[in-house]
Amino acid sequence: MAKELRAQKLHTLVDSLGRGVNYLRISLTDRCNLKCIYCHPPHSIDFLDRSDICSYGEILQVVKTAARLGIDKVRLTGGELFLRKGIMDFIRSLSQLKALREITLTTNGLLLLPHLKALKEMGIKRINVSLDTMSKALFYHVTGSRKFDAVKEAIHQALQEGFKIKINMVVLRGLNDGEINQFIDKFAERSAEIRFIEFMPLCGSGWKGNYFFPYEKIKRTITSEYDLYPLPSSGVAQEFAVGNDRGIIGKVGIIAPVTRPFCGSCSRLRLSAKGELRPCLFSSKKIDLLSILRGGSRSDQVERNIENAFKKAVAMKTFSKQTQSVDNDVLIRSIGG
Repeated sequence: MAKELRAQKLHTLVDSLGRGVNYLRISLTDRCNLKCIYCHPPHSIDFLDRSDICSYGEILQVVKTAARLGIDKVRLTGGELFLRKGIMDFIRSLSQLKALREITLTTNGLLLLPHLKALKEMGIKRINVSLDTMSKALFYHVTGSRKFDAVKEAIHQALQEGFKIKINMVVLRGLNDGEINQFIDKFAERSAEIRFIEFMPLCGSGWKGNYFFPYEKIKRTITSEYDLYPLPSSGVAQEFAVGNDRGIIGKVGIIAPVTRPFCGSCSRLRLSAKGELRPCLFSSKKIDLLSILRGGSRSDQVERNIENAFKKAVAMKTFSKQTQSVDNDVLIRSIGG
């Protein structure tokens, strides 16, 4: 037993600040079927060539190697992950890796509905759905899509199927900040957790400071109608039980990377669609895994190189207090939302 514990300790990724790293977010594509005004630039996007995107086999190889180092939680994201062909077969392969404790998804929900039953059969339990408004007209204004009803139905059915759902709302001043409490009213008693997110400067020319609505204003808006009770929070969100005169009705979280950076509780690395291993959301520091995977080395050497890359990425993690100025190549659509 002591020998096993020593081996376990050797294979645990811990950064220089003592933060354990066990979580890998994987962007499967930089493509999206929405053109959100705060994310999509006014000019056309130069999407990655398919040959520059990690294949499913390459991603599986990375995850298997990372799992030996203690990575036991994976989140699949994009762009929009359900746009990628063969996605369900890939998720099935990933779900068969016994070393993974949890696989979660982040999606805009447009293509989610037909996949729910299969996802449930694979053991997927948690899904985050990005939804910024409850208004069909504003949804079209913000996203350029008229498929609001498809997202609404997917959320409804996912809750019916027993999935644990988090609704991610990016709060935009002058657009949807008046809907904060509507989201609580709509979702809190349906066992969905609402997470209100500060608009982040991660969208290239899509960043507009006038949209920014900070943590304190989000919290003040909620407490104008509801009671908030802080909960122990170990992730990126400050979590609260939310209540009214009938008692506790649900749970909300506020993610405030600009005014309250969550570096202290960060346990994650990110794998971009083009195979870049990134230690931090707001940094351009990265390690090119694609060249390792396609470098022609023997399989055992590739595994060692991937392991070394993960150890190096963890060593590169820092405690950042600066999120207002972000390097130009850090775009949420390619490194994973």
